[in-house]
This record gives sequence, structure tokens and C-alpha cells, in this order.
Amino acid sequence: MTISAVLSSILAIILSLAFVIGLAWGALYLLRRFQDGSFGKLGSQQDGRELRFIRALPIGPRERLVLIEVDGEEMLLGVTAHTISQLREWPGQSDRSSPGEAADPMQGSAQERPRFRLRMTEQGEP
Repeated sequence: MTISAVLSSILAIILSLAFVIGLAWGALYLLRRFQDGSFGKLGSQQDGRELRFIRALPIGPRERLVLIEVDGEEMLLGVTAHTISQLREWPGQSDRSSPGEAADPMQGSAQERPRFRLRMTEQGEP
């Protein structure tokens, strides 16, 4: 076996490995892109509604509070292993502004967004 035969075998192996890695990356990219069945369009864009995740706060091993925004309205959801419950809803930006002023999407969102703070107390403490 000559050195050129060994080098060509190694080059063939490297090219084959690069091709397989490229196929795997492409398949994962396509799976992520089309996993909701919309074939490239986000589900919220199909029906004209916007859905935005804001924050999640874990309160147990499988329980959490989730704050989302749907069409400008913020909702607090309680998520467990078996159910999702809407706990509270806040009106959209246009409802928060006074009638004379235009709703500024950058103004007020951080100040008016509810803050979550959980405090664990020892048993027997108030």
C-alpha cells in the first residue's frame, strides 16, 4: 500500500464524515423549523395573533407560573404536570394609555408588568 492510497482513504473517510454531519445538521434544522406543522410560518402568524413568552417562575418540581402576552394582553398561567390554568389577565397597552395619548410599546411595559416574588417561610412563621 502506497502513501497516496492511504491519504486518499483518509480523505474519503473525512469527506464521508463531513457529509453525514451535514445531513444530520440539516435534518435537525428542518425538524425544528417545521415541528408545528406550519411549514415555515409560525402558528401565531397564520391566524394573525401574536404570542410572546415573557417569564416563567418555577414553584415546584413540575409546577410553574408563566407570564405570556397574547395580542398585547398579558396573562398569568399556572402550569402543572396535568393542567394549565389562567390565573389572571391584564389589559393590553392600548387600554392602559389615556385617550389623548398614543400607546407607546416601549413605555410602561416594565413598570406595569406584575412582579413575582415568592418567599419560603419556616413552618410556624407567619
